[in-house]
Amino acid sequence: MLSRAQSSAQTIVEEDTLRIGQLAASASVGVETLRFYEREGLLERPYQHLSGYRAYPIAAVAKVQTIKRAQALGFSLAEIRELLKGASSVLLAEQAAKKLREIDATIAELALIRQKLVQLIEHRCDRLLGCSCGQPDCPVHQSTPDALSQPITPVP
Repeated sequence: MLSRAQSSAQTIVEEDTLRIGQLAASASVGVETLRFYEREGLLERPYQHLSGYRAYPIAAVAKVQTIKRAQALGFSLAEIRELLKGASSVLLAEQAAKKLREIDATIAELALIRQKLVQLIEHRCDRLLGCSCGQPDCPVHQSTPDALSQPITPVP
């Protein structure tokens, strides 16, 4: 049986903490997301009461929301883990610049693919094998791996 002091201390701890469901609701994520973040080392394992309930600190809400915002910015969980460890804003700035270069490269690739798809539609290409559009610059017939990297006339 708990003494009055122990019971009082436990009540204070419980008031300053959140159970997993409360944390999930406060941070707008699922319970499984929190468990996943724990397994991945993004979120510290919480104190666990003798009753089995996990007691997360109130600050965990902000941390989970920060993780979700970093994901929305395109950072991988591995990158977020490293960023959470580092106290330097230089590390964040470097990682953000790297992520921006990756996004710019992806956008450039997607723009080329978009132009090829527009060209495919304009030429009325009818199938992947044996296209009968008859155009010399048919995007379906360009079978070289670097076909997408060849210059393309911009679409008006």
